[in-house]
Amino acid sequence: MLSSKQEALKNYLMHRLGFRSDDYSESYIEQLAKIARIYYRLAAIPEYELDKDKQLPYYSELKTYNADGYPIGTGYYVPNYFGVVDVLLLEYKFKKNISFQIITKKSEYLSATDLANYTFCPVNYSISKSYVQIENSLARQGSYFHDRKFLDIKDIKLFEDKLSREVDESERKVPEYLTSLNKTFFDDLATSELIYSGHTDEEERKYFINESKRFVGQPDYVFKNKHEQYFVVEEKSKVSKEGSRNIFADSHRVQLAAYIHYLKEWNIQYGYLVNWHYERDSNGYIHLESCYVLKIDRERKIEEFLDKLIFKINDFERSKNLSVDINKLNPKKCASCVQMMVCGHKTRRYNEVTLPYGTSYFKLFYAPYPEILKKPDSAEPPHMPQV
Repeated sequence: MLSSKQEALKNYLMHRLGFRSDDYSESYIEQLAKIARIYYRLAAIPEYELDKDKQLPYYSELKTYNADGYPIGTGYYVPNYFGVVDVLLLEYKFKKNISFQIITKKSEYLSATDLANYTFCPVNYSISKSYVQIENSLARQGSYFHDRKFLDIKDIKLFEDKLSREVDESERKVPEYLTSLNKTFFDDLATSELIYSGHTDEEERKYFINESKRFVGQPDYVFKNKHEQYFVVEEKSKVSKEGSRNIFADSHRVQLAAYIHYLKEWNIQYGYLVNWHYERDSNGYIHLESCYVLKIDRERKIEEFLDKLIFKINDFERSKNLSVDINKLNPKKCASCVQMMVCGHKTRRYNEVTLPYGTSYFKLFYAPYPEILKKPDSAEPPHMPQV
């Protein structure tokens, strides 16, 4: 529950950023409040700058994770509380100072991630091609898990059947996430040969290029099954939440489909999209709760869809301008977007987007400063934002 001053500051910042007082903005701020904590890393300060007398009670050391997934110290401190007002203030400061790092090195190819970003939202695509992503903790965890990869071929938890064939069937431990719905996938893995594993130290710079499509990609895995057919596996992960549903995002489907149809090194026949849901215990260790799998086969109609998608993106790259239907914007989707901090279109103020993403979208709007905030309140803890 926000105090009256925090509520006033929240509304003030929303108006300065360009939001109007309507149902859309209410839905947006409601969703942002639920996930505000994922941006707490942006408020990190080094230990030598920490005022231990005044700030230490409100701050804790930032943890990262080693190769085994165990938390270790970083020497940086982050606020124990980080709410929606803090996020809005950060965005306000970023846009006031235009504190976004421009991408200077451009690729002549489209990646699977580019196709996924455009599918998710063309504005997202424009921002991703213009500015270095401001990484929240959720995106950071996603990158960590993507690099770590739960389907490590040496991981006995997942490849117990393959690595311990000598163990009696009755002695084998069945993982909790193995169900009748994903058993076919794991059976396919157990009888297949690993051909390629991306995002590893050995392969981190190895990308596959399809010149005819102007496409470049690095899949998570390529396997060859017992029938000599090649297939690709792409992993995603998210924190398990009570009552949460598994949804295979269209952007992730497109990413997998691009690998199936555009990798020319192998004749890929199908692919699996694997969604891991996990939890952390009090010691920081990861526990896999569930595993959802979607299989996509190689089909001509999917390849035609991808070709049309690439045509649209190439047309945007040439014209540098694209219309945006602001009535189709989803406030919850916008609040959860990894480009939220940069995006100005989420306010529904702009009906077109440029490439690169224009600084005019960072405009701050006039709003009268709330009377209740004109007198400082020393009772507020020092980590709370003051304008």
